[in-house]
Amino acid sequence: MHRHLFTAVALLLSAGAGSAEPPSTSASDTPLATGFPNIPADARRVAERLAACNHFAGEINGDGGERDKEVGVSMTGLGCATIEKDVAAIRRKYAADPTVEEALKQAEEQ
Repeated sequence: MHRHLFTAVALLLSAGAGSAEPPSTSASDTPLATGFPNIPADARRVAERLAACNHFAGEINGDGGERDKEVGVSMTGLGCATIEKDVAAIRRKYAADPTVEEALKQAEEQ
């Protein structure tokens, strides 16, 4: 699972994941490694970011060491500071789509 998460993180970072705007390439329509292929591309990107942000938040040990710094860089690149706002916006946009809500719930648990 960690290999898939890191692959997704790398793809998200290269696609400008810290933004709610879709990447400019057609890769935004390709399912990434985290397993949310059946939802709209913008919702998928937010779900993938949410899963990655939650994963990295669990890796912070609070000692300010090198690993904490690496995790901080990853979280900044993912836009974790705005993930709650972005999730709320996707929930509003797709309120009538239970598949999106289920994907977001799965992402919250990762």
